[in-house]
Amino acid sequence: MKNRDYKQSEFNCKLIQIVRKQKGYTLQKLAEASDVPFQRISEIESGHMISKNEKYIPKIEKALNISLSEDSKEDLEILERFDEFCHVLFYGNLNTEKMQKEVNQFYEKSLDSKYYYLVYVMKYVFDVLSQNKPSFDDRVLKGIDFDTKAFHIYQIYKGVYFYRNGSLNESRNVLESVIHHSDNEKIRCLAQFYLIYVLLDQFKLQEAASLTEKTKEFFLENCSYIRAHKCNILLANVNACQHQYKYSIPLYKQCIEAAYSLNFPESEVLFLYRNIALDYILSGNYEQAIKYLDQAYAKENNHERSILYYLIVYYYINDIEKYEYWLKKAEKANDHIHDTLLKAELDFWSIIGKTKFEPSKKAMKAAEEVYRYYEKLKNYESMFFYLEIILMLCKQLNDEKKEIIYLKKEKELMFFVRNS
Repeated sequence: MKNRDYKQSEFNCKLIQIVRKQKGYTLQKLAEASDVPFQRISEIESGHMISKNEKYIPKIEKALNISLSEDSKEDLEILERFDEFCHVLFYGNLNTEKMQKEVNQFYEKSLDSKYYYLVYVMKYVFDVLSQNKPSFDDRVLKGIDFDTKAFHIYQIYKGVYFYRNGSLNESRNVLESVIHHSDNEKIRCLAQFYLIYVLLDQFKLQEAASLTEKTKEFFLENCSYIRAHKCNILLANVNACQHQYKYSIPLYKQCIEAAYSLNFPESEVLFLYRNIALDYILSGNYEQAIKYLDQAYAKENNHERSILYYLIVYYYINDIEKYEYWLKKAEKANDHIHDTLLKAELDFWSIIGKTKFEPSKKAMKAAEEVYRYYEKLKNYESMFFYLEIILMLCKQLNDEKKEIIYLKKEKELMFFVRNS
């Protein structure tokens, strides 16, 4: 190439293609921005006819804000790593621990690169996914000339950070901004995926269901089966929250098959078995509930949650003998449980069992404590469940004053759910 110190053509081609995708340009869009026919750009990116098309390269450089004679192999490494990173984010097969180590390893040497901000973004995402406080915030990143794609990835995981810290409105605003402004369909879909969690926590069930269906369809079209599987779990959760167990249970069963085919960890499968068991309990099909509890119990190491569900089943079918059997197991497990909510639930069912299902003020106090935990978590399905228990205890104890209070809570909750 005349009067230019370009690197090898293969390096040039890769760099043009990576930066183009990084900036969210299609071939047609770059053609319009650079005033270069898209067929010529395609030829350059594929490594063909470089000498014939060399006159177009300065125009492409200007449109992409790169210099093929200046960008180093380290720059290319960062661009390639970020391209791979975006790919695994969308497909949901991100090995956080492995990639985080790799990013940390070349973080220091990236500081002199013009693309150092991409490493910042990757590091930020890993901090959020690892549930650590992010190393960077808007103050540190202020003034950086972000590429659109990198900025939107950063914004998505900023939204995830807000969500995990309970700032639902802030999270929703950030994610909806990405959905509205991004030209990249995969970026928009990823933002939608995380927005579903926010909508569920705000108990906007119909909105969440509609967005989940739309998002799942796009993931399937693009062969992102892990993300599509997660969408099915979310849809099952939505149906369960609406007490539509005839829909939630088959979805959970589909998810079990998918979890096995996708080689998900055993903990994921156990979670699904227990969800099916819980939905069978809440729908009154105790025989099927026990069947799925037996399968979960056979597979798991820590049995506390399954034991709790066994206690609930045998309480409802009034089998005191089997209830006492599982109560003994619960008492052994209770000593080393660190989950405060689980411990509170097992304490309540222990009180019920020790009084041979007879109501007591102590049991009422324990049930109210569990209800308050679920109220803080905004777990409406479990709130309904324990409201039913509390109202039952109120009737048995002839506590009309408390019954009026909790009937009012039940009406408010039902009104809220119907409107959602």
